[in-house]
Amino acid sequence: METDAVRQGEGLAVLELGCGKKRYWSGSVTVDICESSNPDVVHDLNVYPYPFESNSFDIVSCVHVLEHLDDVIKTVEEIHRILKPGGRLLVEVPHFSSVHAYSDPTHKHFFASRSFDYFLEGTPVRQFDYSSARFSMLRREVITGRRRLVHRIIGPWLNRHIEFYEEHLAFIFPRHTLVFELTAIK
Repeated sequence: METDAVRQGEGLAVLELGCGKKRYWSGSVTVDICESSNPDVVHDLNVYPYPFESNSFDIVSCVHVLEHLDDVIKTVEEIHRILKPGGRLLVEVPHFSSVHAYSDPTHKHFFASRSFDYFLEGTPVRQFDYSSARFSMLRREVITGRRRLVHRIIGPWLNRHIEFYEEHLAFIFPRHTLVFELTAIK
């Protein structure tokens, strides 16, 4: 998952949650429940609080992790706690239209482009106050693939009209992945 924050990740405190055996950044702190993946910290991400001090990390990465956890709201609140003010949360999850979202029996949640609106200031659903965690959105993108010409043409249109796509076209033209980049407001 490459973003400006990732490319400039040198010297930043980076936490990779549910990393498995794959590390995206050298020098990051990795957390996983499976000892066999050789993480820096063995921890069940469904158990709170996480074993880190508040305001510890510049970047927290969750690549195909949130869909496996019991409580997305509690997890995002815990991530907010350990992020520094202005820290970045990088998320990659399956899009709800993806066959992979439903075919994996370990998936507990499905995500749409507005799934994080509950944490964003100024969104209509923020009024329901489900969480005390506050973020601003830097990036929200349905990944369409970059290799084929049709995806390079459709991708930009789809992301400019993402709500229309999800309401009318998602199951006709399913996508696999959603990417979010959020900034912690503290």
